Amino acid sequence: MNFRHLRTWLLVVSLAANGFLAGMLLAPHPDKPFGPPPPDGLLNHMASVLSADDARILRKVASEQGVDQHEPEDFEEFHRRANAMMRQEHFDALGFANLVDEFAAKRQKAGDLIGRMLVHALPQMSLEGRRAIADLRPPGPPGPPKPRQ
Repeated sequence: MNFRHLRTWLLVVSLAANGFLAGMLLAPHPDKPFGPPPPDGLLNHMASVLSADDARILRKVASEQGVDQHEPEDFEEFHRRANAMMRQEHFDALGFANLVDEFAAKRQKAGDLIGRMLVHALPQMSLEGRRAIADLRPPGPPGPPKPRQ
């Protein structure tokens, strides 16, 4: 491999590393929520745009499916663990990959809860309710904490 090929690969690796570091710098901090909203938070977000009848259907199905009793995953813990791993002098790439896989599995599980709920709720809902959920945007990050009085 000559210097020209090596230089090209170094540029690609540098770009990837910079992208990764920029992503980590822009990622939420441990004092801010990390990951998707908990299923019950997403349930409330969806119900907020529905008529009373459609919201009742959605909440009934969620209760039957156990969505409203599901303990939310602690995605902040993943962020703390990833942050600690990246700060170690000797980076554990395999451990980091396992952490990413664990995080992906927990996100998948949370998404599956909502998906199964919608599979059962949507056929019972009105056209307007289905359209309202179709037009719904994911909830944004919460605002700053409310001042204590």
